[in-house]
Amino acid sequence: MSLPGNQIQLALYTLFTGDTTLMALLTGGVFDFVTETVATPYLVFGERESAPFDAFARDGHQHSVTLHTWAETHRGKKIVDDILSRLHTLTHGKTITAIGNRFVAMVYDLSMVFQEEDGLTYHGVYRLRVWTHA
Repeated sequence: MSLPGNQIQLALYTLFTGDTTLMALLTGGVFDFVTETVATPYLVFGERESAPFDAFARDGHQHSVTLHTWAETHRGKKIVDDILSRLHTLTHGKTITAIGNRFVAMVYDLSMVFQEEDGLTYHGVYRLRVWTHA
C-alpha cells in the first residue's frame, strides 16, 4: 500500500501556484515549511490524515488536507477571507491528479478565521477531503 499524501500535496501546490488570482493574494507564497522571515499573507500545507476507503476490492483512501494562512491584522480579516474563498473556488468539486492513484473526489470540509494570541495576526484554516483509490 502506498499513501499518496505527498502526491496530493504536489498536485495542490501546482494548482495553487499556477493560479494568478491566488498568488496575487499571497505576498509570501505557498510553502510546506515556512521561516519567520516570510512576509504575510502566505499559505502553508499543514496537517494531513489518511483513512481507509476501500471499495469493490480496491485499495482506497480518504485524505484530509489542512491549509493554513496568516496575515497581519492591519490588513483585516478580509484578506484571509479572500484567500479562503479562492481556495474553495479552486478545490471544491474540482479534479486533481495524484500520481499512482486514481482520483475520486475532492470537497470542502471546514474553514475558520481567528486572531492569534499576539494580537497582530489573523490565522485562516481551510480543510478539504480528497478520495483516491489504486
